[in-house]
Amino acid sequence: MEDIKLDMRGLACPLPALKTRSTMLELEKNKSKSHKIIIVVDNAASRDNVMRIGKKYKYDVQLETMGNDYFINLTLS
Repeated sequence: MEDIKLDMRGLACPLPALKTRSTMLELEKNKSKSHKIIIVVDNAASRDNVMRIGKKYKYDVQLETMGNDYFINLTLS
């Protein structure tokens, strides 16, 4: 399984959601069938939007909170 990490702390919405979607579409275009995208954001709006995008594209969405950071694991298998 391919792991990709996107550290988007400090970026305001909608940039984290747009970059996440762009990464998903690129992986789909390259026919990467099994992969995990780990997104790190530091605000609730970005957290919610990235999680919403993941669910829309049928990813398994897991959230971990560490301090002020949100780690969103999106897995497609």
